[in-house]
Amino acid sequence: MSSDNQTAPHLHTQKEVEEAVKEYKNSDLSGTELMPLWQAIHDASLDLAGTKAVETEDEVPGDDSY
Repeated sequence: MSSDNQTAPHLHTQKEVEEAVKEYKNSDLSGTELMPLWQAIHDASLDLAGTKAVETEDEVPGDDSY
């Protein structure tokens, strides 16, 4: 087993997530080498999805009229 302690990059914007996904798809790494990048993409996607839902909540005109 490898003793590398790779840390996941911190992705904060949708653009950073998209770039990380491209890197993930185009990389020739496998297994544990890709896991930190996958984890970063996963975590940032969930964070951004939660943030986006809150931000867009008020953007639906007339939603509260039903």
